[in-house]
Amino acid sequence: MPTENENAIKSRKKKLVVTMVVISVIVLAGSVITAWQISANVATRREREKEKKLLSVLKERMADNESDLRLGAVRYIGEIKKPIAYPLLIEALHDPDSEVVMLAKETLTKEGIGEQAVALLIKTLSLDEPPDISQAAENCLVKIGEPGIQALINALDTRNKIVRNRLGSCLVKIKPRMVVKERLNEAFKDDSKPAVSLAAKEILYKMEKERPPAATPPLSP
Repeated sequence: MPTENENAIKSRKKKLVVTMVVISVIVLAGSVITAWQISANVATRREREKEKKLLSVLKERMADNESDLRLGAVRYIGEIKKPIAYPLLIEALHDPDSEVVMLAKETLTKEGIGEQAVALLIKTLSLDEPPDISQAAENCLVKIGEPGIQALINALDTRNKIVRNRLGSCLVKIKPRMVVKERLNEAFKDDSKPAVSLAAKEILYKMEKERPPAATPPLSP
């Protein structure tokens, strides 16, 4: 029969084997994860390089003297739906060709693009742009509608009265009005941002003031 000392030695050997197996598994798993991370990083870098090249080509097209090429670039951006190219749609609002401008407006409000273009459009409202550009951005935001409501309310936290008025003008026109009112009421009750709360109150008052009168029931004969 094995002695107590021999049993202890066997027990230690088993523990050592188990430990080595565990370490091997961990090292192997780490190697797999590292290889996956490297592969993912390489894929991400390649994707970024492709997007940079694409953006470079689109910028060239948008700067071309031929309006057909600029029109084609705007149309292509609407098809690929790459956020990196959306600033070019904002630039297209300045295009001398009305057809390019019209297509840019339509593209900015397309499903899948409009939601992601809200921040760019709000930024356009905040810039010292010509009235027609600001109006174009406002019209786009109104057409995008509900997906842009919260971002518009958050942007009310500004000291620029002109910008606040533009934002308010958008919110007043967006439908469904009930959703706009609910969000504005939430903002009004939130005292953590006094400027937003006050602006929300002013817009709610304006919406109530501009509410169409209730239909008068026809008189009985």
